[in-house]
Amino acid sequence: MQHTGPALSVIVPTFNEASNVEALVTRLAAILSDIEWEVIFVDDNSPDGTSSVVRRIGRNQPQVRCLQRIGRRGLSTACIEGMLASSAPYLAIMDCDFQHDPAVLRTMYGVLESGEAELVIGSRYAEGGGCGNWSRRRHQISRMGTAISKMLIGQDMKDPMSNFFALRRELFDEAASELSGLSFKILLDLLLTIRHPVRFCEIPITLGQRTAGESKFELVVAWEFAMLVADKTVGRYVPVRFLVMAGNGGALGAIFLGLFLVAHKGFGLTFFYAGVAAVTVSIIAGYQISNVLSYGDRRRHGLQWVRGLLTFILVSSIGAAANLVLANYLYSVGADWFVSAAAGTLLWLAWDFTGASPERWGLGRYLSVGRSQSSKTSVRSLARRRHSS
Repeated sequence: MQHTGPALSVIVPTFNEASNVEALVTRLAAILSDIEWEVIFVDDNSPDGTSSVVRRIGRNQPQVRCLQRIGRRGLSTACIEGMLASSAPYLAIMDCDFQHDPAVLRTMYGVLESGEAELVIGSRYAEGGGCGNWSRRRHQISRMGTAISKMLIGQDMKDPMSNFFALRRELFDEAASELSGLSFKILLDLLLTIRHPVRFCEIPITLGQRTAGESKFELVVAWEFAMLVADKTVGRYVPVRFLVMAGNGGALGAIFLGLFLVAHKGFGLTFFYAGVAAVTVSIIAGYQISNVLSYGDRRRHGLQWVRGLLTFILVSSIGAAANLVLANYLYSVGADWFVSAAAGTLLWLAWDFTGASPERWGLGRYLSVGRSQSSKTSVRSLARRRHSS
């Protein structure tokens, strides 16, 4: 008898979900018993041993697969790599924490197989759907993001930011090589990449109570959403990396000049010592901003934070020293204090932009920067290799 591969691949990104894996596999096996299916758990090297649990189950159930990623993080890139690892004609994305009801997969599969739609979305905002026990603040933020997303995609889709959906393989292949992977919203990434109307169907869902695992919703999520929108709107003209660095540089420059003003004019420090104080605090502030926005669920604390800060200071020290030297020289020859400080700041930012990249110094793994871009490049390379093979 000729063996056929799975008709449906369920891609499940995980981080610290060891306690949920076995229960989810049991549910999937019951719900999808009449079709050929597989589940691919894409685990970002969870410290709780999620990948080991998946492999243990997979020894007895060959439809259970594990894709463990080491040195790469991110929900969207996990979904993309999981879909690239599958050969099934139908693909589904869902969470492992039982906020998404696995029973809906059977309906999604039926819609795709019938040809009624090429994309089926589990919609929180369709009539009959809901967000469960979300806080009012989180609900408002989600609604705002949904409204922005609907304007960008240009289709009357009620929940383009859902993380529970299924699609035909051809639709994913069309977009795979150009997906950004910058945000936690892989569906929005797909829709903004395809750039043409998609035949879709929305099925109302109500988010369940999280049973275990870690919530992926925090400040970094809003940052990643902004990066995705920027990449899909102006990224073809101006690289998002440039925009991020320019924004960071502008913020760092404003922080430095504000601190300099307070130290020099407010506390009466000499020009040189005001510059030293402003540089020191600015470096710490810049590192912490990076730690919060770029590092997400691996944000550094305690001794790790201190080690990262010391490395960050090492990377920034040459530019900071050049800032102080130039600013003090200009001030000593009669230039206005603000002009001198601003000139030094520009030199510092130019150094950071062209020469102090942690990747260039080989220090990216010690700092809270550079991970989104490297993940994006990695995913695009995988997608291109798959299409060329």
